[in-house]
Formats: sequence, structure tokens, C-alpha cells
Amino acid sequence: MPRIPNAIRRHGQRTLGRAVVGALDTIPKLTRNLPHARRRREGLSIWEDVAYAGSGEAAHRLDVFRLEDAPAPQRSLVYVHGGGFSSCSKATHISLAVAFARRGFTVFNIDYRLAPKHPYPAAFQDLAEALRFVRRNAEEYGADGESVTLAGESAGANLITSAALACSYDLDLPGIERLAVDGPRLNAILAGCGVYQVSDMDRFWRDRAAPPPRLARGVAHAMEEAYLGARGHAPGAHALADPVVLLERDAPQRPLPPFFVFCGTGDFLVEDSQRLKRALDQRGAVATLRTYAGEPHAFHALQTRPAAQACWRDHDVFIDEHVAPTPA
Repeated sequence: MPRIPNAIRRHGQRTLGRAVVGALDTIPKLTRNLPHARRRREGLSIWEDVAYAGSGEAAHRLDVFRLEDAPAPQRSLVYVHGGGFSSCSKATHISLAVAFARRGFTVFNIDYRLAPKHPYPAAFQDLAEALRFVRRNAEEYGADGESVTLAGESAGANLITSAALACSYDLDLPGIERLAVDGPRLNAILAGCGVYQVSDMDRFWRDRAAPPPRLARGVAHAMEEAYLGARGHAPGAHALADPVVLLERDAPQRPLPPFFVFCGTGDFLVEDSQRLKRALDQRGAVATLRTYAGEPHAFHALQTRPAAQACWRDHDVFIDEHVAPTPA
């Protein structure tokens, strides 16, 4: 698993302590073969560390999860992990990938290059490459590669939202034209607890009398510096780091896919979710926003929490309405 870069490690150590930050590096390795982890995989066909690009880099790999003996073709879903663009991996997010697999998707759970070594737009370019891989190769895994659902949380929610915009806007950016030509059709975006504008993270606290929470502000600054290389970029200067700014500023040239947007109200990023919903409504997109009272960042990953269970039920309703089963 990739190590946490120094910028986030410094903030994390000051606020959470060295042991907690170190655990983020090691827990997935230690728990992979414990009984509960093995049970989580029961009934699934699994392909691990599949290369989706020809670079040979470990970051350009994905895992595939599919219910055993499920009739082909299954619906395809690409899961994009969070972690501030700088930490975590497909290994840390197996439980979320499996949750979607048990909902009747063949799930492609991807890794991507991490900042600050690989700043914007490396992570987005890797997602675009993974989407092209899925379109070309989904049939090998019993899935439909022509129509794909995207899901992700936090930084992953930013990346999947940016992918949707890349397919709906005419943008003069590297790799965009190829994605529109040889990528799949995106049938739905399931975006959780997302940061939809990476620039100017101080916007969350600028007009408030109370001092910002030390942890939240430190992590926000570290994310901005890692992904964009520095703070102080004008909002929207990097269109696919700030997808909500692009939505607010310009109308898309092609229809946007349906969006399911969710966040806990105890997460400072809830303001970005509300803003994304308003921008999608402005552009005539189908958009559902669900907020969960008092819940923290990425609460839905703790799937025994009552609010997390409610969130997954809301996922199911949205999926049933907007993501059609593939024909048998």
C-alpha cells in the first residue's frame, strides 16, 4: 500500500498521533487474511492486481469482484477510493467494493497514482485509462463494458464527478478526447462525502467567527498542496480538480448522467455536496442529494451504523431507478 506523504503525515501526527497515522499504512496488510476478511470475500469471484495500463507501475492495477455464478453480463461499476489524493488504496476500500458487488455489479476497484509525487491531473488520467480498460475488457469478467456506473468517496468522488464532466463538456485537456471516444457510457455517478473544489480550501472557514477545527483545516490544506502543487490557485483554473466550479460557470455540451450525492452533516465537506446538487439542478441533470444528521466523513464505510445502513438503502433505491439491469 502506498505510504502517506509527508504533508498529510505532519498534520495527522500533530492532531491524531503517530500511531493512528501509521495504522492507515499497515491495517490493510495485517487484516487481509483474518477470518472476517475472508468471510467478506465468500461467494465472490476475485481477480487481483490486474494491470489496466501498460506502464508496469503498481498504481496502475485494479481488483475485480463479482458474485460467483452470476449470469453474464453483469452491470459494471468502477470504484475510486478516497484519501485526499495522497493516501489509501484499493486495499483499504475492499469492503465498499464488495458492498457493490453484492448488489449485482461486477466491480473494478482501482488504484491510481498518488500526490504529491503525482499531482493533478495524474489521478484523473489514471481513472480515464481504467475506464478505457473496462470498456475493452469487461466481457472477460462477465460484465457489460459499454455502460458503467462510477462510485467513490472523498477524493474519489471528485475524480468520478470530473470523469462525468469530461464526457459531457468539450474540454481542451490531455486525454479528454480519448475518453469521450473510447471510454464507456457513464450511466450513474454515486458520489459520497466529496470535495468538489480542491482549490481555495480556506473557503469553508473564511466567513466564520469561530476558529476552524485544527484537524479539518490541516487535512484540507495538505490535500490542496499535494494535489495542486501549492495553495493559491484561482478556483476553476484546473477544471477537473474543481468540477463544481466548471458546472457553475459553463453549461455542458452533452447530457450529464444521473447523480446520487450524499454526505454527513458532521462533515465540513457537506457544503460542497449541497453546492454540487445546486449546480447539477442548474444544468438540468438528474440529481439526488441525501444528507445524514451529525454523521462524520465517510460514515457509510462503517456499515453497521444505522445512518450507514440508511445510506445504503438510499443507494439501492437510486440504483434500482437509474441503473437498469443488463439483458440476460
